[in-house]
Amino acid sequence: MLSDGGRRREGRMSAVEALKRTDGTRSMRNPTWQRDELILALDLYVRHNPAHISQNHPAVRALSKLLNTLPIHPDRPDAARFRNPNGV
Repeated sequence: MLSDGGRRREGRMSAVEALKRTDGTRSMRNPTWQRDELILALDLYVRHNPAHISQNHPAVRALSKLLNTLPIHPDRPDAARFRNPNGV
């Protein structure tokens, strides 16, 4: 959080600092979920009890695979983490 004058408050880093990696490159976040992706994820949530489903569940893995095939996000900053089962 910034104080008056745009200076950092003690103990907190700015958004720019948070996005920079130690090697000086910028860290890219996965894009925000789009409407179609959210509908598919909500369908999974409604069909399966969230308390009994994990990243290893076949439906979660299938949704992750489907989300990765959709042409909604042509530029994926981190292909390994993009809509992976852990993030679904």
